[in-house]
Amino acid sequence: MEVRLNAEDPDNGFAPAPGHIDLFRVPTGPGIRIDTGVREGDDVAPEFDSMIAKIIAHGRDRNEAMGRLRRALFDSAVVIRSGASNKAFLLELLNHPDVVRSDYDIGWLDRTWAERGGELRPLAHVALVSAAIDVYEEAFRLAQTRFLATAVRGRPNVDADVGHAVELRCAGQTYAMDVRRIGAGHYRVSTDDARLEVQLDRQGPFEAWLTCAGRRHRIVSVVDGLRHLVEVDGIPHRVSRDEGGVVRAPAPAVTLAIHCKVGDEVRQGDRLMVLEAMKMEMGVVAPCSGRIREVVVLQNMQVQPGAPLVVIEPAADSMQLSKAPRATFPADLTVPCEAEPHDACYRLLTELRRAVQGFDVTDEELR
Repeated sequence: MEVRLNAEDPDNGFAPAPGHIDLFRVPTGPGIRIDTGVREGDDVAPEFDSMIAKIIAHGRDRNEAMGRLRRALFDSAVVIRSGASNKAFLLELLNHPDVVRSDYDIGWLDRTWAERGGELRPLAHVALVSAAIDVYEEAFRLAQTRFLATAVRGRPNVDADVGHAVELRCAGQTYAMDVRRIGAGHYRVSTDDARLEVQLDRQGPFEAWLTCAGRRHRIVSVVDGLRHLVEVDGIPHRVSRDEGGVVRAPAPAVTLAIHCKVGDEVRQGDRLMVLEAMKMEMGVVAPCSGRIREVVVLQNMQVQPGAPLVVIEPAADSMQLSKAPRATFPADLTVPCEAEPHDACYRLLTELRRAVQGFDVTDEELR
């Protein structure tokens, strides 16, 4: 049994998504064969085939071969800067009941995956927490650089804010989150209706283990500008810090046709333009209803991944009309219940210790 690992975006009609390979690790073992011609540091060129590797599994029967193929995909890690891979799609495909039962035909994929692009996937709350921590760490590094630059001149500049507030979008919904570092690798992440204390164990620049609400999750995360691609236990999630009305190019492409102009009123899902990449056409649709404020590109223009194409001025409440439900943040099992007076004393002592060590603790938490 064989699957082909490609640099393409299943959430965008399997459009080519080339880029720079920052991480490429595929496992070996009994019954597993890997055919590939790339390695870490290579580029997947937009002019050629997007295939990265063939993963082939052998077994005594179909079930054994499929099980080995699932394990090989789950243990692999692929990060394509400014691009994407179909690894998570292949893993989900192999776990689908119809595929397990061998109950499919030539039109099955189109029927099954036709409307899956904008849905909320399992473990979306973990992806949001991971992305929020990435934003916090980026802001922390900037603040540290600014402090060192000003300290050299004898006038150190220290930000008085505690923690970092961030607004993220996932599956059409917006989440206001607050992140604070409360220890080495420990963070307190708050939303409107929940507070979680999580632990992040970095395994490299892209991989980590995240313990959230008593469960440990494998994370593969890449930050590309304002976009975050977070894979949680093999399930991919797209999280963005972008404005809801900014439409960006999903891959290196050429603008074939532009179907909108400044001042046009558009509805969510309307086609705005057509791009061409690797001899494939892909439509670009409006993420929300509103009025076209700016068309940034021209026809027959080469655009890079993430480049702004169109700016939409969202209509009132249009950004809250997503069909996907909001992610639910579970109760934090790591926060102790203060049933006894000594529990409150221990909590205050812990918070005081964190404050003395320079972590993010507010005055209210010390009372």
